[in-house]
Amino acid sequence: MQGFEDHPDLNADEPWVRQALARSKRERRRARLRSRGAKAGYAALALAVAAGAAFWLRGADLPGGAARVGAAATGSTATTTTEATAVSTVDDWRRVDPADPFAGTPAATWADGAAGVTVPQAAPVGPYGAEEVAAAYERARQLVVAARLDRRTLVDHDPEPLLSLLAPDSHQQVRDSLAASSGSSLVTRVARGFALLPVEPKVTGSMSAGLDPEGNLLVTTDYLFAYAFAFGDRDRVFNPMQTVVVTRMRTEYSLVSGNQYAPGSQGAWFTSSEGYTYSMACGPAREGFIAPAYSEQALETAPSTTAPPERYFDPSMPVALEEDGCEQ
Repeated sequence: MQGFEDHPDLNADEPWVRQALARSKRERRRARLRSRGAKAGYAALALAVAAGAAFWLRGADLPGGAARVGAAATGSTATTTTEATAVSTVDDWRRVDPADPFAGTPAATWADGAAGVTVPQAAPVGPYGAEEVAAAYERARQLVVAARLDRRTLVDHDPEPLLSLLAPDSHQQVRDSLAASSGSSLVTRVARGFALLPVEPKVTGSMSAGLDPEGNLLVTTDYLFAYAFAFGDRDRVFNPMQTVVVTRMRTEYSLVSGNQYAPGSQGAWFTSSEGYTYSMACGPAREGFIAPAYSEQALETAPSTTAPPERYFDPSMPVALEEDGCEQ
């Protein structure tokens, strides 16, 4: 890949180019936050930060969960998935257009907002018919939109769009997680003091269906989201990845149903969640929020990643990538 400092179309006499070249050698950020949640029955995730160069968030069992009043069903597992978008190259340099902020990134070809949260053709899974699977897909789609795209969640930090879609008995555990930095495994929230551009985030990914250990329908969602942040000083922004933050999250939802469960436990529950955030500001990320990389460009210790930036846009890659990112 050609470095932007070598690009033949650059006019080195332009002030913004001179400034960009001077900063690029020490400040270009390729960073990510990795978060992971382990399965916790039907409990929401309680996560803690582990030591290391990257931020690791691990799930822990919580008391309670879906209250059973009888035996659970069992059955075989089947899956169905959607096709994810191919990855193209990230431009090393480009003046960012606020009206088209994703230009120069692989996210430029992704769908806009909720249109990218696609639902596969439903097929029977174990004892569940296609109509029941279709309903589970639709609830998972709504949950992804509420957690990652709804402006009330993203900007206002309002938990109600998400809570309204979950089983009532899970609400307190989810609220507890949202009050901690671990909330980033459940929702995406913009750090206070920053604003998104008035464009829809870009989205690509897939979902599939199977059965959880208790025999309930389990929907796995695996989506990438690209968020474009507003910026004031155009001379500080010479690369689209200074304003675009990418989050990938692989989340499992169990759809608890049947008379063997208490009424308040019937509905959708978080089962597990893991993922990463790339090209963001590290300070807010440590607190569970996203903010643009340009806001920390003055830091001389800005971390870098060894993987090419395209890898973080690639839904075919495993969620677990190399362990680099924000220094603690």
